[in-house]
Amino acid sequence: MFDSDVGFYASLLTLLAPGILRIYSLMDPGLPEVWQMIFYLLFVSAFLRERYFASGVLIALAYLFRNNSIVLVPASLLWMFIYRRKALFGLPAVKMLGAAS
Repeated sequence: MFDSDVGFYASLLTLLAPGILRIYSLMDPGLPEVWQMIFYLLFVSAFLRERYFASGVLIALAYLFRNNSIVLVPASLLWMFIYRRKALFGLPAVKMLGAAS
């Protein structure tokens, strides 16, 4: 239908058009991992500052992007068991798990 010159110029225009590069970056398959890591860092920050409800909400948001985020809930409970046992057997753990579910 078209010759090789038309195909070459079409591919050159596609390569150099900044609008196409911007659309490709929005459809990047690595984008959910970036949001997951952002929510991970915010979760750790809230968890270390003992804001358990906020940390539960953040881990739930990370779970919405990738399902493997659920691993952080048992890991955080294990951390609470080792370092803050009073928080594990009290209201903070209930806040975190309630917000995460």
